[in-house]
Amino acid sequence: MNPALFWALACVALIGIAVLGELVGRNRARLARDDTRTRCLEIQIETLRSETRAGLRSLDAALSAKAEMRHAEILAALPSRPGRLRHPDDPLLGA
Repeated sequence: MNPALFWALACVALIGIAVLGELVGRNRARLARDDTRTRCLEIQIETLRSETRAGLRSLDAALSAKAEMRHAEILAALPSRPGRLRHPDDPLLGA
């Protein structure tokens, strides 16, 4: 084998290995970036879920309080004697 051809093939092989290593390194770096992006999105989704749960709990508490107030109003409007509802605007009650 011609020594010049040998060294030329050796250089081409080294360059090919370097290029292949660069491509593999880029793919690994891209995968690492994708993993980081995925993790960031998972964190954001979990934060949104947590905030949604907290919002629904506060909404439930507000609706429960509103229902209790309405229930108290209905109970207050019930007549002290059966058969007649008391209403604040009822002229017969002297309001």
